[in-house]
Amino acid sequence: MPSMNTIALTATLMAIAAPCAGQSRDETPLFVEAGAQAGIERRAHLEYNGAPLVNDSLDATVAVGTASIGAFLGPRVSVRVEAAIPGDLSTRFSPPTTTVSSVPVLIPPTERVELRDRSRTVSVLAGYHPGRWHAVRLGYVAGAAFVYQRERIVTEVTFPGIPPLIPTRVDRRDVTSVTYRAALETGLDLDIVLASRVSVVPQVRVIAFAGALSVRPGIAVRWSR
Repeated sequence: MPSMNTIALTATLMAIAAPCAGQSRDETPLFVEAGAQAGIERRAHLEYNGAPLVNDSLDATVAVGTASIGAFLGPRVSVRVEAAIPGDLSTRFSPPTTTVSSVPVLIPPTERVELRDRSRTVSVLAGYHPGRWHAVRLGYVAGAAFVYQRERIVTEVTFPGIPPLIPTRVDRRDVTSVTYRAALETGLDLDIVLASRVSVVPQVRVIAFAGALSVRPGIAVRWSR
């Protein structure tokens, strides 16, 4: 039979090993998230004589789909790669009429402009997570976002005619530009445990780059390894 000293030593080792094993499982898991956000999008716009052009702003609130994969590097530090796909922004407006010729025009031309903005974002975020309080744990995240942006501008200028002598003429220009931008991103997570490997995570993200600001509150579901 084992001696009392052996039993005591075994019990001590088990008491030390048990918390370490639990810490490894709870604090260094891989995790995957999928979620939805409300993108409150703000964009730079033009002004004419100190007044905004009519309906030229791309400011809007759109649906955003998100997905991320990450891991805890220690008890309080995480890193993740996060992708976001917001809905398109678009607007149509007529710029103020300007005089382009000194020759009187019986019926001036009219101009219509359509703007469309499509973006995709991939972010690399580091997180700091204070200790869990019951089933709730707050997380602060920040990092770099890489933004793909596709902007389309369609302009139509209609020159009225006098049928059948002078037909109406429409000039149409369609310009698309694609840019890749670096941006700053920061945010908050509130991890609420539902089961041993499943959490619901209310969250908010803020992304800022040249001429644009996005504030995106939302919610995600997290699966942990």
